[in-house]
Amino acid sequence: MRVSSLTGSEKLWSSFWIILVFVFALFGFADPMRAFSFSDAFFSLSSLDTVFLLSAIILISITFILGPLVRLNKKFENYYAFRRSFGLAGFSLLLLHLMYLLFFVYNILSLDLSPEFSADQNLLAFVLGIIGVAVFYVMGITSGDRAVNSIGFEWWKKIHTAGYIGLAFLLLHIFVLESSKGDFLNLNPIVLFAFFLGLFAMVFRAVLPLLKK
Repeated sequence: MRVSSLTGSEKLWSSFWIILVFVFALFGFADPMRAFSFSDAFFSLSSLDTVFLLSAIILISITFILGPLVRLNKKFENYYAFRRSFGLAGFSLLLLHLMYLLFFVYNILSLDLSPEFSADQNLLAFVLGIIGVAVFYVMGITSGDRAVNSIGFEWWKKIHTAGYIGLAFLLLHIFVLESSKGDFLNLNPIVLFAFFLGLFAMVFRAVLPLLKK
């Protein structure tokens, strides 16, 4: 039998601490000499936004890895209760990343959008990211036990399985953005770690039926 899920307040607090730990840990690796320099506030915001996105990918990937991991080995059941907290934390960071792009990079409030928005590669990355966020939004509003009772377990399972599609769109979002900087495999190790962890989460779920035999 699986460990009981956390209460609503426990999920919120655990999500809050998860966000803090991941953001500050990755922010420290982003560029220690410049990331904390208040003389270049825009660079600091840009670095922090990158950390928001990478932290979101890592947390969401962990969320998707935990489910199959518990099915393979019951020793990991003690960590299953935090699955929703990781997912909530990841989605919150995705929203912060989206708001930064809309208000600081693309200047969405202005009638004259930033030229960066209309660039083919940026527009494609934005569309891919929006689709990913939309998928996780649907997952977020249907993640509670009340939603399971309302729509039924079968529909709930289908919706949350679609989360892997949302993750795929987020990985494509990263790939399109980062590949414009040159050779993708020569990028920052943290970017590569987040990207390949997401790939691993999807492959792990795909091969789970074979591993259970």
